[in-house]
Amino acid sequence: MYSHFLYPVDGSNQSTKMLEHVVAQAKAFGAKVSVLNVYHLPLTMPQVHVHTFPPEIQQQISAGAENESKELLREVRRELHSRGVDCKTFSVHGNPKLVIPDFASEHGCDLILMSTSGAGTLSLNGSVNHFGSTCSHVVHHTPGIPVMVVDLN
Repeated sequence: MYSHFLYPVDGSNQSTKMLEHVVAQAKAFGAKVSVLNVYHLPLTMPQVHVHTFPPEIQQQISAGAENESKELLREVRRELHSRGVDCKTFSVHGNPKLVIPDFASEHGCDLILMSTSGAGTLSLNGSVNHFGSTCSHVVHHTPGIPVMVVDLN
C-alpha cells in the first residue's frame, strides 16, 4: 500500500522519538524513507534579525545552519541504516510548513510520518488536539498524501 515515506526531522525530542515508529512502519510495508530537514532563515532572536547583519555574517550563519542540518541527517541516516531501513536524506532551506508538502508531492512520497510537537493547540470539531503549527499546516495542506501523526507527549 505504501512504498515511500517522508520523515521530516528537526532534531527535537519528538522527531527523535518518531524514529521508532518510522522504523516499524518502514519494515511493515517494506518502504523506503526520505528523511527531510528544513532549516529556516532568517533566524530571529529578541531584538535581532539576521537580515540586518552584513552579507558575510549572513552567509556564515546560513552555512552554520546548513552544516547543522547535514549533521542531524547523518545521525538519522546512520540510525535508520543500522536498523535495516533504506533511506535518503535531504537538507533544504525554507519554511518547513511550505517545504514539507511540496517535497512530498515532488518526490512521490505516499505517506508522511510526523509527531505532534505539543507546542500549540488546534481545535477541530470542538475537540482540542495538541498539534504544533507545522504539523497542523502539513495535515491541512498536503492534498492526496496521507499524514500519519503520532502523539508522543
